[in-house]
Amino acid sequence: MPSDIFPYANIIVGILIFVIGFIIHWLGQLISLINWDLAVKIGVAEKNILPEFKVYELGIAAADVLLGWIYGIAAVGLILDIPLAYKGLGTKSPYIYQYVNQCDGKCYCDLV
Repeated sequence: MPSDIFPYANIIVGILIFVIGFIIHWLGQLISLINWDLAVKIGVAEKNILPEFKVYELGIAAADVLLGWIYGIAAVGLILDIPLAYKGLGTKSPYIYQYVNQCDGKCYCDLV
């Protein structure tokens, strides 16, 4: 269901989500959660942090790891052109207003 204007938008967006959201964000938080010293060494986590802030950072990392895997699934869905992945992009989604009719130079939109 690619766009008529840019037919490969789903692949570009899928690759960006996979690289930024899944690889950089999710894997970085997973490393922070599993091995804090390694995360500090590779620059994912802060070096000199107060103990009470480290607990907070580990909590955020745990929440990101629990939810961040969805980035990988969404990216694969976009790259493979699976319709479920388009729910937020506005192409052929029943939840997004789409162009329906044009009359007198005015655009009318309706839920499709």
